[in-house]
Amino acid sequence: MRLTSLIIPGLFILLGFLCSYKHTPAQQNADCASAYWVGRQYKLHVVNVRGIGTDHQEANTIPCFFNGNTFGQAEVNSTWLRFAIDKPGTLRFTILPDTTKDDYDFVLFRLPQHGDCAQKEVVRCMASSPSGKETGPDSPCFGPTGLIDDETDITEDAGCSDPDDNNWLKPLEVQAGEQYVLLLSNISGPFHGCTVRFWGDFTFKENPE
Repeated sequence: MRLTSLIIPGLFILLGFLCSYKHTPAQQNADCASAYWVGRQYKLHVVNVRGIGTDHQEANTIPCFFNGNTFGQAEVNSTWLRFAIDKPGTLRFTILPDTTKDDYDFVLFRLPQHGDCAQKEVVRCMASSPSGKETGPDSPCFGPTGLIDDETDITEDAGCSDPDDNNWLKPLEVQAGEQYVLLLSNISGPFHGCTVRFWGDFTFKENPE
């Protein structure tokens, strides 16, 4: 009886872990075409980020990355998230790296109505990273990033040399029926993930069309 009482709770814990893991983006979501469908998960954890998937050309000419070490390539260790808007509103989100040693960049794309990744449009582009005198974890271009209130920029180039450079961009007004993909790129190195939290007065569609 004592052994059974130990085994059964253990099985529930294991099943709970496996169920939660199924809903966590991982390496199979490293291309736009295989992007993780967010549904109505407004907070999720990205794990096992390494490499750039099978399509190496889908984000290799992104303007805000041109002056960086990747020369326009926005994918380093990448995960793609896909979502659609049900109720319109103002989209905000934060990306919090799992470790303080990692620097995440991102690109937010609007998809055409038919959802073709080949015709995605850049609407927000974040490539800031510590450089020059602004290096290390105290840099305004390091650590958490995303779309927050009181920001006016819609793009941040690589580096951190301009006076107002930081890790944040302006929120986005989203309309019902629109689809988006969010590219997350860990430019510091592989394996370490991040937590993504979306918030605002919008809602996401639960299921893809």
